[in-house]
Amino acid sequence: MYRPLTFSAMVRFGLIVLIILGFAGYVLWQSRLLLGGPTLELLKEPPYQNTTPTVTVEGIARNIVEITINDLPILTDEQGYFTQDVVLTPGYTIVSIEAKDRYGRTARLERPFLYTPDNTTNLNTTTYGNKKDSKENNQSSSTEN
Repeated sequence: MYRPLTFSAMVRFGLIVLIILGFAGYVLWQSRLLLGGPTLELLKEPPYQNTTPTVTVEGIARNIVEITINDLPILTDEQGYFTQDVVLTPGYTIVSIEAKDRYGRTARLERPFLYTPDNTTNLNTTTYGNKKDSKENNQSSSTEN
């Protein structure tokens, strides 16, 4: 014998279906973090050309267990924020940032920099010459007194 569904049975069935769909949606939404892999984002792009020997790299890394800059491990805070000063060699330098998640997937950013030392700031303000010229200049100035 077939019994027709009552209104309360249909409501109960509808609520159960909604709860199951809601739970499945929540699980899928949260799994996007696991399925997406690691992400790297620089907060401020450092300038390409520099006259100082260091550049500050700062950004956010998400879904990671390890992060390196030029193969040297660095630390992040709880939100994934990192900041690191990188020493540049004179000329062209590539800074490589790499992050790995717990499944071995990687995210990588590379930024080129051109370091041209500003030689005018490193010069001594004294006049350079041979010692003989300096002694003659000192003697002539002392005899004039």
